[in-house]
Amino acid sequence: MKYVITLFLVFGSLIFFSQEQQYYKVNRIDVVGNVTTSDDAIIILSGLKLGGYITIPSYKIQLAIKKLWKEKIFYDIKISKEIDGKSIKLIIELKEFHLLGGVVYQGLNASEENKLKKNLWIKKIKRYSPNTISVVKREVKKLLLAKGYRYLVIEEKGKTDSLGRVNLVLDINKGKRLRIGVVDFFGNSNIDDTKLLKELKGKGDFISFKKSNFYTHSAGFLEKRVVQIYKNNGYLDIVIDSVVEEQIESKVHFKVHVTEGEVYELNEIVFNGNELFTTDELSKIVAPLIGKDYLKSKLEEKLFFEENSRDITSLYLDHGFANLKLKFREEFFEEKTVRILIDIVEG
Repeated sequence: MKYVITLFLVFGSLIFFSQEQQYYKVNRIDVVGNVTTSDDAIIILSGLKLGGYITIPSYKIQLAIKKLWKEKIFYDIKISKEIDGKSIKLIIELKEFHLLGGVVYQGLNASEENKLKKNLWIKKIKRYSPNTISVVKREVKKLLLAKGYRYLVIEEKGKTDSLGRVNLVLDINKGKRLRIGVVDFFGNSNIDDTKLLKELKGKGDFISFKKSNFYTHSAGFLEKRVVQIYKNNGYLDIVIDSVVEEQIESKVHFKVHVTEGEVYELNEIVFNGNELFTTDELSKIVAPLIGKDYLKSKLEEKLFFEENSRDITSLYLDHGFANLKLKFREEFFEEKTVRILIDIVEG
């Protein structure tokens, strides 16, 4: 009986569905509200086709609206319909963003303006819209941040020209150009200030945080670098409690409060997928790391590159395995120990 009822319900649903989903031929598409974009271009962008068939309700109409939104040309889109028998007329009603005449930068020097005029993101913009303002301000901030202007203020306004286009006018107050001052650490009992500051200087300007350099780094850079330094030294539970910035004249001084946690010990390394070399042979290379503080940087040297070539990658390369792939995973335990699982695809 249940089986019969189920069939009846399904059959009834199909009848109801077929009655609801009637097909209509699109015999006309009108476009209303467009100023600078042609009717034909809008119809093509929408994906709707004259002479095609749609159902009511129609996913094609919803899809057309989504396609038009993606162009970022319009700020209001509506598609209405008029049904006449088996035919249907669609009316695309929309409102366009104004064309962008240009961008005027007030408060920048000639060199900075030229860099922004060549900026690929800005050159792509054709319309004056909230997204336009956001993109241009983002690129201005990126340019000036890289020169040490951290507390700039940007105010924008639109100015319509004789052709009906809108120029975006940015009034930019760059403020002071700031340099890195003193970095003080609090809570660091295992890694002293001298070592932390040395590590912060890095091996090149692209990762450095040197005293008297211009303060060009993004927000959170100092915190990320300190975390990286601690993890490289085995303190995997490092927590940065706070980073306090204090501006004195043209320098920014920092107070970094840390909770170091404990050092983890590396107690086991497991190999998977190795066939050319035995586990014992590979284990000899990483044996100096076992039973000592877990330093991720040291493990990576043993796996991928070490100056004396006593690493696993070099061992395989020496035997012609140029397509070797190594990946490792970390497993942490409550007793502050680490087990490393190394997956090898020899190729």
